[in-house]
Amino acid sequence: MNTLSDSVADSPAASSPSSPSSPDGAWRRLLRATGLPARVGRRRIREMIEELRAASTRIGVEAARLGQCIARTVELAHEQRELATGADTGSVAVARVVDDARTHVDTVCRATADNLAAIRDAHRDLTGVSQLNRAANERLGDVAQDIGTLHARTAKIGDVVKLIESVSAQTKLLAINASIEAARAGPAGRGFSVVAAEVKLLAQRVQDANRSIADLATQTLTGIGALREQIERVHGGSSECTAVIDRSVLRFAEVVNDLEATDRNMALVGRAFEDIHHANVELTGQIHEMRVRSVAVADAMATAQSSSRVLRDETENLHGLGSTLPLRGSRHDVLLADVERFRDRVQAYLEQAARSGANLFDQQYRPIPGTSPQKYTTSYDDRVEGGLQALFDEMLDTRDGLIFAVAYDANCYMPAHHRRFSAPPTGDPRIDRVHSRHKRIFADDTGQRSATSRRHHLLQTYVRDTGEVTCVFSMPIAVEGRHWGCVRVAFEPALLLS
Repeated sequence: MNTLSDSVADSPAASSPSSPSSPDGAWRRLLRATGLPARVGRRRIREMIEELRAASTRIGVEAARLGQCIARTVELAHEQRELATGADTGSVAVARVVDDARTHVDTVCRATADNLAAIRDAHRDLTGVSQLNRAANERLGDVAQDIGTLHARTAKIGDVVKLIESVSAQTKLLAINASIEAARAGPAGRGFSVVAAEVKLLAQRVQDANRSIADLATQTLTGIGALREQIERVHGGSSECTAVIDRSVLRFAEVVNDLEATDRNMALVGRAFEDIHHANVELTGQIHEMRVRSVAVADAMATAQSSSRVLRDETENLHGLGSTLPLRGSRHDVLLADVERFRDRVQAYLEQAARSGANLFDQQYRPIPGTSPQKYTTSYDDRVEGGLQALFDEMLDTRDGLIFAVAYDANCYMPAHHRRFSAPPTGDPRIDRVHSRHKRIFADDTGQRSATSRRHHLLQTYVRDTGEVTCVFSMPIAVEGRHWGCVRVAFEPALLLS
């Protein structure tokens, strides 16, 4: 097998990839390398080349799918790295917030404990005040009762005063009568008259004293009544004060209970924040590790993407190796011959347009406003669009199994497309991406390689922007001796694998 590979590598076609001619010498060397009779050797070599082409196509398809998966994974890895970085930053911020919250909770717990102690002291003091006020109120009640008794007794002094007033009046009347009788008695009654005068004077003094006592008793009774009313009012106010203090004691008791419950809850909150702190420390470490691993995954996927590009390039080289020797009648060669004839017709049309004055190398691409995906116009696209579209549609109509047959310039600008893909823009990118593909630049990596390649042809397998895996034959186009771009003919991989 090494001898066979060396023979292919030494053949003129293999050493000159820009020309597919001169296969006869390579065939002869391959036949000599097999050591088999000519007919058997040719059959074996043909089978090997066909299998090589089929294998390279299958590898290309899977490499394209793998590249698509890797590209998507790279995007996800970058997104994951950004998310991990954001989560890492966020976890650090959360840690700071949790630590601040722990500090605040500790402060609130200490303040609650201090307030609870103060409220308990105030509750004890208020309870003592309530007891003292209740005792004072009871004493005020006793005093009010005693004053009521004193008022009643003082009221009885009026009765005694009245009795003394009556006795004094009778005594005075008797003294007057005695004076009259003494006067009648003459000298014999003169001594009795003196006694009667003294008794009358004494009765008058008693009467005067009795009036003074009556006045004092009246004043005392009035004062005692006023004092009684004031004490009763004080007693009533003291009773209301006692009720208020009692209600305050009950409310203070409720406040104490609430503060005790708050103190217990704050302790639970403090322990919860402590648990959150430890959990967040662990989570922060895990997130940081996840970010580090995300960076490693992103780097690994970037390496995998580079390896995928190498695999793609080697697959294209393998396609080229499989195309080194022609196999008459094979699907590959028949299709390649059709592509070459298509390229010749497009090239001839562009040569004619250039001779007519079209500046096909105008690369001043002017954006067409209001288009998404973005479209561009040049000085020549309107002049060649109709003719190119007719050639493109003709190729698509006369060859079964094709997806598109178009031409790019060296910058992947496509001035025309098939009629079915050249609908006027609708303004909806989802629709226009599929149905309005003319006058766009398809500068993906696959398109750039085909547009700038000078090789006789490239067979590429890639994933289109519409999502399907596609094989593409491309051939370079030269206008007036200068490389202009290429034709690209796309088809499903099954067309080569059937």
